[in-house]
Amino acid sequence: MWEYFLKKELGLDWKKANGYAVYPGLLAENESWDSVDAYMRNFCALARRDIPDMAGKLSYEVKTKRIFFKNWLKFYQQNKVDRKVRVQTCAVLEKALPPLLTHEKTALQFLGFYGQILDLWKDKQLSARADACLTTWLKEADKAPVRKKVAEIGLKVATHLEDKRALVRYAEALGRTLNRVV
Repeated sequence: MWEYFLKKELGLDWKKANGYAVYPGLLAENESWDSVDAYMRNFCALARRDIPDMAGKLSYEVKTKRIFFKNWLKFYQQNKVDRKVRVQTCAVLEKALPPLLTHEKTALQFLGFYGQILDLWKDKQLSARADACLTTWLKEADKAPVRKKVAEIGLKVATHLEDKRALVRYAEALGRTLNRVV
C-alpha cells in the first residue's frame, strides 16, 4: 500500500528510488511496534535483494521479528561466510543507517548488529570503510544514545585498525556525549 501510494500519488519511480532512504518514512515518531515491523519487512526485502547469498536465510516473520538480528549474527558466527557476503552485508547496513539515525531505537539495533559483525570478522578493509562511515555518522547523529553507540563502535574499529587518531576522535566524541547526558 505504501509503495502504491508513493508511486501513484507522488510519482516515485521504484526502479530508481533508494529504498534505504525512503522506507524509514514508515517509522512513526515514537517508533511504534507496527511501524518498526513495516520498516523491517521492507528492509529485509531490500537486504535479500542486495545480499543474494543470504536470500533464503534472512527470515523476518512473526516468529523471528524480535530476534532477527540475533539470528542473523548467529548464522554468521556458525557458518563460514565468504568475503563477498561480508562486503554486501556491510554495504547494506551502511546504506540503511544514515536515514535511521533520527530513529533512536531502530538505529541502536542496527548499530549494535553492525558493531557485532565488524567485531566478529575483524577485516581491516571493512573496518577502514566503517571508520569513514562512523566518522560521518558522529557528525549527523543528534541523539545522545546514538552518538554514544557510534563512538563505542568507532573505538573498537580504531583499536582493530591501530589508528591512534581515530581512537582519540572516538574517545573525545564519547566523552562529549557522556558529558552532555550527565
